[in-house]
Amino acid sequence: MVKTTQRDIRTMKRNVSKLRKESVQTSRNAAVFIKKVFSARTAYIKKHHCVQMENKILLKSLKNFNKICNQQKMMLAKQNRDIDQLQRSANELKRLKNALQSIRVRKRRNPALYREADI
Repeated sequence: MVKTTQRDIRTMKRNVSKLRKESVQTSRNAAVFIKKVFSARTAYIKKHHCVQMENKILLKSLKNFNKICNQQKMMLAKQNRDIDQLQRSANELKRLKNALQSIRVRKRRNPALYREADI
């Protein structure tokens, strides 16, 4: 058997009490750390949810904008087609006007060649 003196027993008791205090402090620190982690987790979840909602709102607004933009593009394309058609009609009218004017000029020069029809 190992002989232990009172001095050794007291030092061992001091060491045991030190270790108990350290373990209690460690468990307190662990509890505080767990609380911090859970609070940070809830804050992150809230922030993540807000970001998701912002993204949904942004996506919806972009879809609405795209719809309106496409409608305006279709309207502009229709207007461009109408403008082209009007320009073609104007060119045709211009050619008819020039032809009529040339007929009038020829009629003035040689009225015997042209007769008027009653419609």
